[in-house]
Amino acid sequence: MQVLRNGLSGPPQTLVTGADNLMRNGAGLQQDSAVLPFWLFPKSNTQFVQKMASIPAPAAATPTQVLLLSVPPGFRFILRGIRQEFNTGTGGGPVWVAGSGDILWTIDVDLPIGVPAISGFALADLANMAEARGSAIAPWPVEGYNVFDEYMDIRYKVTTTANIPAGAPNYITCGLFGWWEKAL
Repeated sequence: MQVLRNGLSGPPQTLVTGADNLMRNGAGLQQDSAVLPFWLFPKSNTQFVQKMASIPAPAAATPTQVLLLSVPPGFRFILRGIRQEFNTGTGGGPVWVAGSGDILWTIDVDLPIGVPAISGFALADLANMAEARGSAIAPWPVEGYNVFDEYMDIRYKVTTTANIPAGAPNYITCGLFGWWEKAL
């Protein structure tokens, strides 16, 4: 039987007794939350965010906001996944080919449409995306440190060309996935 020592002196304790003591005192849980990075692993009592929106395809060459996520006071938003897709009810041949540039998706922060960019920015590698990402089964994972402070506005925008007919039955869908983290 494998044995652990509980300090420098005293009787030995088994692995089961040691684990039971850690769980009863909560030391194991406190230790885990102190070590794990908050932007990769949600803590207990986290509120998950799964914000999605769909709009009819916009007019060609018109930047259009599909989704807005505003970070509330007292919180940070941790972005862990995205979803973007084009759906059509038109029968026959394909209306859109991924990578063609006929639909470009962009995720940016604090950049409203029609207002000069003063302090906003597009997210690295998430501007002018020309292909669908994610699906109805799972979002596309976004790796790295993607933490947004309170009062920031995250916008999902789309621009199409004349090859994408505007309006129904053509729809653009966008989604942002992550969680709210309490700001310190």
